[in-house]
This record gives sequence, structure tokens and C-alpha cells, in this order.
Amino acid sequence: MSDGLHFGNGPLHSSLLAGLSAAELAPFLERATPRRFAAGQVIQQRGDAAAGCWIVVEGRVKLGQFSAGGQFIVLSLLGPGESWGELAVLRRAPRVVDAVAADPAQLLWVDAARFEAVLARHPGTMRSLLQLLGNQLQFSLESLVAARSQGATERLAGLLSGLGGAETALRLTQQDLAELTGLSRMTVNGLLREWEAASLIRRGYGTITIRDAAGLRRLADGG
Repeated sequence: MSDGLHFGNGPLHSSLLAGLSAAELAPFLERATPRRFAAGQVIQQRGDAAAGCWIVVEGRVKLGQFSAGGQFIVLSLLGPGESWGELAVLRRAPRVVDAVAADPAQLLWVDAARFEAVLARHPGTMRSLLQLLGNQLQFSLESLVAARSQGATERLAGLLSGLGGAETALRLTQQDLAELTGLSRMTVNGLLREWEAASLIRRGYGTITIRDAAGLRRLADGG
């Protein structure tokens, strides 16, 4: 359903609405408000009130945090079908991430009152959200443990191999990959050159095509 990318599935990100069935999602969309953002435009800031949640329709959105020096540290890169902000609404707590449009983006805004009203009328949907949240928490914990022991090769290969099979073209730049993995762009460039020579990937303008997902998975596993 989504083209979103999350290093380690993004421990601060839970795309709950994206995991619902079409029937479960429909009531949330009935009064959703469309919004457009230019590339680079800030959508929300850490500490903002959780007045609702967002669904990506077109473009991509970066979730992360601005450092004290103004650098944006990316935790997740979301694509069409992805959502965020639901957990803050459920917790009735301020936002814990900043969000910036990576491309010109069209989003849908679901306000908190509508979100809570749908859940009150549809307890089955609430159960689905809780199950999704539990699954994502388990995955995030496992990913965090794995990330502590991973080197650059394992980290980048693991990210790419998890995004698609053979001949899958990913709309990702080297800068995107560097931000998602926490590696330097120079390190990413060196690994990609090496893997292209080994026919594991093919590089294009702003894209990476997976040629051998199994080979990347072996690298991710330390092979």
C-alpha cells in the first residue's frame, strides 16, 4: 500500500492508517482535508499540538528532527499511502518529530475529533490499530537491537534488500540513503559503486534499481 522507507522501520514512526483495510480506512477519509506543500516546506514541528494526522497522497515527506545546529536528521521517508501522527493523537501528546516535504506533496489532513469519532463508532477498527501498533513496536525493537551491531555494509544492504525484489526501481538519491542509514554520502557512494560492479544494483539519475535482492540480503546478514 505504501512507498514509504524507514530505516529500522523508524522507531518514532507508526503508519497506522496505512495498515487498515480499504473499508476500515474509508470513514477517516470522508471529511479529510487536502493540503499541498512545496518541496522543503515544513509541515509540522516537534512540540506542535497533535490536532490530527496526515496521509500522503502524492510526493514524499521526511520525518525526523532538526538538530540545535539546524541539521535535519531523517528517521523516515514516507511515500503515497503512508500516514503519520496517529500515535500522537491517541496519546493526546505533542508531536515528537518534525515533518518536511521532500518533494511537492499532496496530503490529506484528518483532524483529531474526526479520528476519535471514527474509532468510537468502529471498535473493530480500534482493535486493528492496536494490533498494528503492537506489531510495529515489536519490529522496531528488533530493528534497534540489530542496528547496534551492524556496520555500514550490513546497514545499507539491509535497507535496500528490504525495499523490493529483482528489477525494482527505487526513487532514492545517495543523499536519501545516507540520511536513512546514518552513513556519510561518501560511504554510500563507495558501496553503491562496488555493488553496481558486482551486478547487485544499477544506478540511475535519482534512482537505484535492485538487480539481486538475494545477494544484498546475504551482505545484510554478514555474508
